[in-house]
Amino acid sequence: MDRDQQKLFLFLVFLGSVLEFAESGFNAVYLKQTNATLTCGNPPEEFFETQQGFISSIDRVPFTCNASDPARAYPPENMVDGLLGTHWQSSAGEDLAFITISFEQAFFAQHINITFGNYRRPGAIKVEKSTDFGATFTPWHYLVTSPARRQCSVQFGVDAFQGLISRVDQVLCTEYIRYVPPEYNETISIELNQKQRGDGSQDSYTPGLQHHYTVREIEVTGRCDCKGHADGNHCPLNQGFRACQCEGNTCGVHCDECCPIYNQFPWKIGNGAPWTNDPAAKCEQGNITGL
Repeated sequence: MDRDQQKLFLFLVFLGSVLEFAESGFNAVYLKQTNATLTCGNPPEEFFETQQGFISSIDRVPFTCNASDPARAYPPENMVDGLLGTHWQSSAGEDLAFITISFEQAFFAQHINITFGNYRRPGAIKVEKSTDFGATFTPWHYLVTSPARRQCSVQFGVDAFQGLISRVDQVLCTEYIRYVPPEYNETISIELNQKQRGDGSQDSYTPGLQHHYTVREIEVTGRCDCKGHADGNHCPLNQGFRACQCEGNTCGVHCDECCPIYNQFPWKIGNGAPWTNDPAAKCEQGNITGL
């Protein structure tokens, strides 16, 4: 196997609590704190974009990545700004890149979308999560180039997913769904509740200045945990934090207490999914007696 086909791209996720699966929701990482290793530009370096591989080498004009020049910098925060016209870029020729995004609160997550830029996707991706604010990480999903049976074992020491889930928290190792990757601007979707994928084959013409990764945007679809007292699909972003729009006379960021005077009975969690409202679990106004 070619050396570049073995490259890994690791995406580490900071979480505040255990994540579950959702069916739809919002982008939980929009404008969140994002860091990446091996970011290009310090010191400044030249690079070629993948598209330049189709023209004669004497006609290629290198670009420059310079972290101290905003017009030529490609910092990690570009991956979560909601703009496909910006991107993060790694240094040329590096094999491993780690991207870490801090969620700052717990969400129920369904899938991750990653849009790459002016270079092909990596040969393999490892997604990890943390439930203790980054002190430790555990695997969440593995994504590899065909054949999965071999690559899951070689890259990550695990078996390839065979189509049957043995338990709900099973960590899957799956194969990119598209065998031949686009040259640039590919979006892959990792379905955390099972389905998914993308590839990372070596391109034969690439010179050293083209060996880098670019990521335009990362999205993680999530829902808020509203304890069964609000629609977790709609929790507005306010100063970097999302709060449930509580119903049923409940209060708190997660609707986890009865509002003042609504204390006829103790607060209780709603039946059903934590991101749906259960009217039967609402808080009742307490009895008021006059003097």
